[in-house]
Amino acid sequence: VPAAEVGYFVLPKLSLQIGATAPTSTSNTPAGTLAGTPNLGSDRFSIFTATATFHPLRGGALSPYLGGGAAFQKVWSTRDALAANLRVHDAGGPVVQGGLDVRLTDRFGIFFDAKKAFYTADASADLGPAHVTARAKLDPLLLHAGAILRF
Repeated sequence: VPAAEVGYFVLPKLSLQIGATAPTSTSNTPAGTLAGTPNLGSDRFSIFTATATFHPLRGGALSPYLGGGAAFQKVWSTRDALAANLRVHDAGGPVVQGGLDVRLTDRFGIFFDAKKAFYTADASADLGPAHVTARAKLDPLLLHAGAILRF
């Protein structure tokens, strides 16, 4: 899934970032007491992050970093399948982050980044005459690699 992130060093070794993924879709296949039930529907969502990272070796050819912050999952739309009136709520929670910046020149580089978020999302739908609700523990892993442009 395409993603973008913008960051700024507020101190020599501390940066703040905001990031977002392009919208993507996922199926909502039940587990627990409804395990084996076909897909209830799908939702289209993006994940937004706001993090702070510490770069202890900033300025070198390799600059590893660690950090954390908050993640927010915005649900843009839902599509019914077996269930009707599917609704998946927005959700958010903490995120941890780690990565590596590789300096190629004074202005350009590449990066490898991993973020792991932890939150719970609520959903509901009508399954025949019954109204069903669910609370799903989500822990998305966001893996990114890309280019660095320094201003």
